[in-house]
Amino acid sequence: MKNIVLFGNCQAGQLGYILSMLLPASEFNVSVLSNNPRTGGMKSEEVILSEIGNCDILIYQPLTTSHGKLSEYHINNVTKSSCHSISFPYIFNDGVYSLCHAPMSPAHSYGKIYGEEAILLQLKSGRTKREIIRDWSKGYIDFKLLDRFNKCLNIMAEQESSTDIKLSTFIKNNYREQKLFSTQRRSPEIVPMFKL
Repeated sequence: MKNIVLFGNCQAGQLGYILSMLLPASEFNVSVLSNNPRTGGMKSEEVILSEIGNCDILIYQPLTTSHGKLSEYHINNVTKSSCHSISFPYIFNDGVYSLCHAPMSPAHSYGKIYGEEAILLQLKSGRTKREIIRDWSKGYIDFKLLDRFNKCLNIMAEQESSTDIKLSTFIKNNYREQKLFSTQRRSPEIVPMFKL
């Protein structure tokens, strides 16, 4: 039996779920290890390194040396010589939706709402909540989606220059034809901000 370990954020979790549905359980054992506490269920460094050190296939999102023993450099030193390692980039683009909520972001007590700057500018200019919601529903508010989309895509292209899997060009060439991103479900914490 081949032991596949995925090490990364929530994207690794989704990829692990897909692989476990596609690959025969009699031939592959798929496990997912979180690389950050915000993703949830993070194990100790020793457990993570032990599981990575015993896997046959490692699919991971690289961490810098600032992450110590969990950095890409250290992880590559603990894998066995027969292990096949595949690195993939962090896939994030806040220019896909006008507003999207990252509840576990350390930016604010409520997390981070990408695109909130456009709403905050409207409030500062004296617009009422009712006017803002009306304009939002009619698509009148400029959330700078194209600028945000391209900025995130450029960051991704730079980050994936050192990964095995490259996705930025695929995204650039296909985002108009296919839905390539999903976001978190609507969070109840942000609803009170928009009540009239």
